[in-house]
Amino acid sequence: MQYPTISEYVKASQDASDNLDMSTEATNAELNEAIMDEFGVKYSKDGRKLLKAPQNLDSTYSIKEGTKIICDMAFADCKSLRSLVVPDGVTSIGKRAFSDCTSLSSLVLPESVGNIIGNPFSGWDGELKCLSPYFIYDNKVLFDKDKSKIIAFRDKKTTSYVIPDYVTSIGNGAFYDCKSLRNIVIPDSVTSIGDSAFEGCTSLTSLVIPDSVTSIGDSAFDGCSSLTDIVLPDSVTSIGDCAFFLCESLISIVIPDSVTSIGDCAFDYCESLRSIVIPDSVTSIGDGAFDSCTSLTDIVLPDSVTSIGDWAFEGCGSLTNIAIPEGVTSIGDSAFSECSSLTDIVLPDSVTSIGDKAFEGCGSLTNIAIPEGVTSIGDSAFSGCESLGSLVIPEGVTSIGDSAFRGCGSLSSLVLPESVGNIIGNPFSGWDGELKCLSPYFIYDNKVLFDKDKSKIIAFRDKKAKSYAIPDSITSIENGAFYDCKSLSSLVLPESVTCIGDYAFYDCKSLSSLVIPDGVTSIGTWAFSGCESLSSLVIPDGVTSIGTWAFMGCSSLSSLVIPDSVTHIGDSAFWGCGSLSSLVIHATGAGIVDSVFKGCKSLESLVLSDGVTSIGDSAFDGCSSLSSLVIPDSVTRIGDCAFSGCTSLTDIVIPDGVTSIGTWAFSGCTSLSSLVIPDSVADYVNWAFRGCSSLSNLVIRATGASIVDRAFKGCRSLCWLAIHAKIVIPDGVTSIGDDAFRGCKSLKSLVLPESVTSIGDKAFEGCSSLSSLVIPDSVTSIGNCAFGGCRSLKSLVIPDSVTSINNCAFCDCYSLRSLVIPDSVTRIGDYAFSDCRSLSSLVIPDSVNRIGDYAFCDCTSLSSLVIPDSVTSIGDRAFWGCKSLKSLVIPDGVTSVGEDTFSVCSSLTNIAIPDSVTSIGDWAFSDCSSLTDIVIPNSVTSIGDGTFSNCKSLSSLVISNSVTCIGKKVFSGCSSLRSLVIPDSVTRIGHCAFSGCSSLTNIAIPDSVTSIGFYAFSGCCSLSDIIIPDGVTHIEERAFYGCNFSNNLKQELISRFGIEIFW
Repeated sequence: MQYPTISEYVKASQDASDNLDMSTEATNAELNEAIMDEFGVKYSKDGRKLLKAPQNLDSTYSIKEGTKIICDMAFADCKSLRSLVVPDGVTSIGKRAFSDCTSLSSLVLPESVGNIIGNPFSGWDGELKCLSPYFIYDNKVLFDKDKSKIIAFRDKKTTSYVIPDYVTSIGNGAFYDCKSLRNIVIPDSVTSIGDSAFEGCTSLTSLVIPDSVTSIGDSAFDGCSSLTDIVLPDSVTSIGDCAFFLCESLISIVIPDSVTSIGDCAFDYCESLRSIVIPDSVTSIGDGAFDSCTSLTDIVLPDSVTSIGDWAFEGCGSLTNIAIPEGVTSIGDSAFSECSSLTDIVLPDSVTSIGDKAFEGCGSLTNIAIPEGVTSIGDSAFSGCESLGSLVIPEGVTSIGDSAFRGCGSLSSLVLPESVGNIIGNPFSGWDGELKCLSPYFIYDNKVLFDKDKSKIIAFRDKKAKSYAIPDSITSIENGAFYDCKSLSSLVLPESVTCIGDYAFYDCKSLSSLVIPDGVTSIGTWAFSGCESLSSLVIPDGVTSIGTWAFMGCSSLSSLVIPDSVTHIGDSAFWGCGSLSSLVIHATGAGIVDSVFKGCKSLESLVLSDGVTSIGDSAFDGCSSLSSLVIPDSVTRIGDCAFSGCTSLTDIVIPDGVTSIGTWAFSGCTSLSSLVIPDSVADYVNWAFRGCSSLSNLVIRATGASIVDRAFKGCRSLCWLAIHAKIVIPDGVTSIGDDAFRGCKSLKSLVLPESVTSIGDKAFEGCSSLSSLVIPDSVTSIGNCAFGGCRSLKSLVIPDSVTSINNCAFCDCYSLRSLVIPDSVTRIGDYAFSDCRSLSSLVIPDSVNRIGDYAFCDCTSLSSLVIPDSVTSIGDRAFWGCKSLKSLVIPDGVTSVGEDTFSVCSSLTNIAIPDSVTSIGDWAFSDCSSLTDIVIPNSVTSIGDGTFSNCKSLSSLVISNSVTCIGKKVFSGCSSLRSLVIPDSVTRIGHCAFSGCSSLTNIAIPDSVTSIGFYAFSGCCSLSDIIIPDGVTHIEERAFYGCNFSNNLKQELISRFGIEIFW
């Protein structure tokens, strides 16, 4: 059959779909309009695109018929997904679609798939089967149909690989996260290396890129932390963004003459890179190109370079000197920030601007000449250049940014030239040298810098002054004007002042009191932050705005009234005002914003005005003295952590207008005893009331809300609702979220309404008093550990609507005596009923096909069990410690018995292993002390270590002819075993295989055996005779220690194998 090309195929698909969107990207618009199925998987509203699956998607999932496109990252991080069916009809699969689906064992690409973007399988190691004619899957490598492009290299264990010479392109993400790959050979046929092609190949040490390659994609070698050496050929013209990001071992690199640009972050965090040669062809160095190359000592920039990006050499702490070539016109923001060893730098005459933080933190820089052509010096441009001894600001500079010379402790003097007409904030905060002002646009009088009209204070520079009266002419206190004036304790602001700028009084630690004049309308960001002695403050009625962090850390401020004129209070405005005990907020138009009073641990009373509409995230977080609060009716939202840690709060009334209660909103309110959630609440989210350990009275009136993740986790006193001795969840609630009632130790009974469809992970875990529970028929899913540790729960009926009992769902339910599992259930998860010590009998329905690891581990009362023929897999330790279980039939569909599956089933007397079983895991029947006989069928090819160890009643045993090895300790301690026939297929007897078989009188070792391990028959004190065939070439020490052999037999064996076999 002749198939069309991929381009023809995609065009035909588009035509067939009336040119509908074929992109694999899931847009925000599509996600907002998405249709969600019963498993939480989102599809586009037309059903063509599978947009996103939830990360907790479990067990088996079948993609809906009619789906055409599986979007980028669609199933990424679905770590519990075990089986996925991709229907025929899917045409396109996006990049990283199945990334990190670690439990997914296999996947089939149907014939219809003709378009794959990037590597959909990065981080997934399961078995792939390709039915599509547009791709070839050969030896764990996925190619396009012509084998010209590598799409996905999937052999995660291989250490070296030679790319075939018919490959011309290495696709995006092709070798992503191949952590074992140390060496790779790229043939001359390859012309392009795609984005993220070798990203995360942490063992790759060296690489030669052939002359045929012209481009290296973005993040191509990102995270190749062992790569020490790489050769770039002259054919390469571009190095992509982040191409060698985090190549921590790369020592040196030569960039060929053909390269014209070095991409953003190209060598970011190459911490071992000491030297690099940049050719004359390069004209631009991207943003962050050599950021944090901490070992780079010197670099020569060629004359061809005209552009140096922002933070290009930021954090190059070993760089001592650099010459900027003529032609560069600007030094980007943070270009050389934190180059702490840089002592000397030459700026060419072509430079006209020095960006924000350009040389910030260059503590070793002793001198720098600013060229005559520079017109602007950015914010913090030379901040922290503590060794800079002299600096000349040339005539021509017109603008100087905020904090430009902060912390230049060695700079003794500075002259502002006539040309400077624009000063942003306070360029001199934290600098105490002598300032001379020649500019006609400013007045420098008695260590205070004003604008020319003396209407603005720009910089107060008298660091020893304890008091100061601001002149009446001043209307504005500019940003940072009194920054770090630690000695200033008294300050008078005239009535003329209308604006207090950002950082205006930042860290004025001695300032104890202040009257803000009535004319002030705004208080800037950080304005009084760190004024730790400020004990009293009056905010006048004219203020409309209080900036972010405005009074943060004013630890002596004891009382505060916020007037009704205030319409905006910035985030964290009063954070850490630890002495603030009384607060009145009259502001009717302001919301209570994020972290605004966080950490005000002395705040005892609070009055909020009726106009407040929302209480922001962490607004009162840690206000541990706040005992009562009235939330006004106008409030509609209570944010994340809003009252978290208010340990003295005893009661609170949530008004009827509230529709949303955020994550952790009241978590840790350990004194809160009663709570009413009104019916207006549509959503209260993760951890909202977690740790409210005194909460005993809860009324939920909200009928349309979901009880979401961890909502009441740790409410250990919670036991009743209104007058009931149980919690009644109202009709309308559709889901119980993860951890919703986790740790509510006093909760005794529970009624779930018919509206509930899902119970989340750990929803009722640790509700140790819960004795009664009815799960309605509407429930389709029960989450992991949903009822784990409900130690008083005695009986349970799982409704027909449930298809899977998830991991740990009922583990540690010590009192659970009876259980009905419906026919709808197909899977019993890991630890599902582990440690249900009172469970005595169980019928598993025919619908179940898998019993997970530890599923019934330590169910010590379980005496009767029927496993249906539908079961094909029984997990490791599934019935470990079921000490009352007497007999069991393993169904014909099971192919393997896992490790420790029936270990310590001490009452088990017989068991039938079907012909379908091919392997028996390590210690599978160990310590089954009542097991008397067992037949191992011919289908079994391997018996694990210790399989029948300490089966003390086992007297007879038949081993199939297909077994090739008897492993270590397989029959160790089988003290009743008298005789045994080892089949001819066995070639090796492992160490301690029959040790302690004290009743074993005879055993025939077949001619096929070549070796016998140490202690193999030690302690077989009834064994008096044995024939060792000629094929045995090696017997290890003490193999027959304690055997009752005759002296003649001992001497014969000693002569063949040495005395060590007995000692």
